[in-house]
Amino acid sequence: MSPVANSTTGSGSRRDSLTGSSDLYKRTSSSLTPIGHSFYNGLGFSSSPGPVGMPLPSQGPGHSQTPPPSLSSHGSSSSLNLAGITPGLLFRFIQLKLERATPAERQLVFNEILQAAYQLMVDVFGNYVIQKFFEFGSLEQKLALAERIRGHVLSLALQMYGCRVIQKALEFIPPDQQVINEMVRELDGHVLKCVKDQNGNHVVQKCIECVQPQSLQFIIDAFKGQVFALSTHPYGCRVIQRILEHCLPEQTLPILEELHQHTEQLVQDQYGNYVIQHVLEHGRPEDKSKIVAEIRGNVLVLSQHKFAR
Repeated sequence: MSPVANSTTGSGSRRDSLTGSSDLYKRTSSSLTPIGHSFYNGLGFSSSPGPVGMPLPSQGPGHSQTPPPSLSSHGSSSSLNLAGITPGLLFRFIQLKLERATPAERQLVFNEILQAAYQLMVDVFGNYVIQKFFEFGSLEQKLALAERIRGHVLSLALQMYGCRVIQKALEFIPPDQQVINEMVRELDGHVLKCVKDQNGNHVVQKCIECVQPQSLQFIIDAFKGQVFALSTHPYGCRVIQRILEHCLPEQTLPILEELHQHTEQLVQDQYGNYVIQHVLEHGRPEDKSKIVAEIRGNVLVLSQHKFAR
């Protein structure tokens, strides 16, 4: 299959770079709560104005060192400059520290960033720090961050960096936690908008992969009468495949029924052909038989078609 039809592989290659330009996202004067020196000191980060951890040649061992600047409420993380260290390197440093930090050290950092959590979620660099807390933080920390997400799930799902945070939350918060169902329900009424969005479709896929299928019936309902259109959509075809993989038989049945009504067209479509391939590889025997019966007699023509072959 082409990468365009794969589920989440596209998101990694498309957006996981830490070298993005700070111009991609600029914040207003109220964007970030100032982060104090303890944020850096708690991570073991040197505040030296020279190379990290080293005094300048003109300074003696006892020379006082200039403390790092805090994040001003009048600028973004892109204005931060610690001895020539770029914001990307700084946030990468914080990420690596969080992976190996003790629970006490993580809590120290968490206390500093919690109030600014939402702003960090939509920040070109800060979103990675929030993701690390969903991966390595305590359950209490994860739930506290989830509370910061509540009420903003749709806007985050449609945002370039926020959608990554939502996916991490869905992946690392236990599915039996009530907050997961509450977060997912915020997408009710906006499913098709998310499915057709370059960011939102990854969130819907992650919902289908991680959330109990009984809580996803509203997604199935939103697809009624839309299966052909979504199967021929560059993002929608991915979501259809995730439904066929993870949802209950009674949920996939209406999806398959609509697919079977358009087999010949889907086989020849640049995106729909991947959905048909998926059914042939992973579907029930009866569904495979229906597809074979539909294309029988047209094998020669279809084998010469750009997408059907």
